[in-house]
Amino acid sequence: MFLLVWLRWLRGTVTFLITGAFPEKLINRCIRYHLPVWGVVRESDGLIAHTYARRYRMLHGLSRGTGTRTRIQKKSGLPFVIRRYRRRWGLVSGGIGAVLLLVFLSTRIWVVEVTGCVQIQPQEIIAQLSALGLRPGVAASQVDSRLLQRQMMLLDGRLAWIAVNLVGSTAQVEIREQTAVPKQQDFSDRAANVVAACDGQIRYMEVYEGQPLVQVGDTVSRGEVIISGIIEDQYGNTRTAYARALVIAQVCEEKTVEVPLTQLRWTRQGDPVERRYLSVFDLEIPLFLPGRNTAAAYSVSRSRQTLLDRPVISLVRESRTPVALEAVHLTEDQAREAAFSQMERLREGVDILSILSREESFTQQEGICRLTERWIVEKDIAQEAEIFLN
Repeated sequence: MFLLVWLRWLRGTVTFLITGAFPEKLINRCIRYHLPVWGVVRESDGLIAHTYARRYRMLHGLSRGTGTRTRIQKKSGLPFVIRRYRRRWGLVSGGIGAVLLLVFLSTRIWVVEVTGCVQIQPQEIIAQLSALGLRPGVAASQVDSRLLQRQMMLLDGRLAWIAVNLVGSTAQVEIREQTAVPKQQDFSDRAANVVAACDGQIRYMEVYEGQPLVQVGDTVSRGEVIISGIIEDQYGNTRTAYARALVIAQVCEEKTVEVPLTQLRWTRQGDPVERRYLSVFDLEIPLFLPGRNTAAAYSVSRSRQTLLDRPVISLVRESRTPVALEAVHLTEDQAREAAFSQMERLREGVDILSILSREESFTQQEGICRLTERWIVEKDIAQEAEIFLN
């Protein structure tokens, strides 16, 4: 039904009124001579009917001898719209161009959606698909889903399964990742000792392979062999093994951070300047008039807003704040606070099990504040040292 209405609008229709003693005679003649007439409705002063614009002139000849007259009530359709704006070719051309542009855009892929990612980042899949030809702006008719699926399986060994479905202007990509099987290391033809990574007192040992040379409570120095990879049995025979163990020791560590009292920092020198760009296929079109740049340096922040639900068309907002590099003098309290903040971040980054005790000292010398902390910690000091056999 919608298609029929659309076709009638393209050809143009005329709504007319039939008056006279017997208006039905004209309708019967139209049917006899195959003149299309539809939507016949009786009104108080006659019959209302519809026909194509080019066929309306035939009604004058058919109405002769029927005692009826016709009068146009309404004109609608594309031919009348074009006639109305025939002197405004710019407006007509713009409308036709907009329709053609919409038709063209509907034949393209504008969005690539990736679902099912666990370890793999969606951006990696999108980049691989782009290299294979599936990218925003490509014609949907040029995308071979089955070929893409086979190529992706060969390209990325992490994929167990992938499906590419085209839904309108969106390419929906669904993946399943392979379950990684942990690889077991083969130590049958290798030998190694477990040595101490640093000085400390052993608090706990869990030996997986090898012969222990020390006991819990012993003190070891850095590089000393804790678990030997050369094992001797009760009969005096020896064999080599790849020694492995967990060795928890109590270790003393010292950490120092320094904070200069005079620091160079970027400071704001004025109000931010807002700029906007229209981004189309990564081409940014300025939406502002160029002005004079008086500041030597700027702090720039940008945000992007997608338009028309199409990632390739977006509005970019840019804020430029003039800044300058200036010397900032810290007080002792500010330097102390900055030093403790740096030490806290340093403490979170070290590989230790627990901190048993902590002593701190704060000194200031030659314009530099130093914070030193001495820790007694528990950590794994086992370090594998391979024995190279001839």
